[in-house]
Amino acid sequence: MAYKDVRIKMLCYKQGTLTEEHEDIIDDAIQPNTSKAFKTKYRLPKGTDSVSLSIMQATAITASTKDK
Repeated sequence: MAYKDVRIKMLCYKQGTLTEEHEDIIDDAIQPNTSKAFKTKYRLPKGTDSVSLSIMQATAITASTKDK
């Protein structure tokens, strides 16, 4: 099993206040218990001192659907 179409929410904070929010989708298949380097399409707002990333949704795929 693996996961694809992983939807990630990025929250940017400055001095504890939410300044910006974005969502991105990682299309590549990701295996459980692994890490995957990725780049976002967004630049951080000036003065950002904290970033939070959350996985909001992912599609589970099996070996038979991975090749489609």
